[in-house]
Amino acid sequence: MMTLIAARSALTQLFELSQRPHELVQGFAERLQTLAESAYSPAQRAQGVVDLHLVTIFTNGLSDDYIVRRLLRECLALWRKQLK
Repeated sequence: MMTLIAARSALTQLFELSQRPHELVQGFAERLQTLAESAYSPAQRAQGVVDLHLVTIFTNGLSDDYIVRRLLRECLALWRKQLK
């Protein structure tokens, strides 16, 4: 069982996370997921709000603006498709 202090520390690291120089997008996503598993309980991760936080942290932490724009465009297209 994770302690409250460890979870809070992981959450702080999560919100400060950014892509390292020369780090692949996949590697950055994996680091984000690992920290998220430490920062949030399984019950919290099951809620959609955590996913929204993780998407925001991920896009804010990416170092390549082109990739950010592309991901946001694809997410918007998917969202519009699901609304139909």
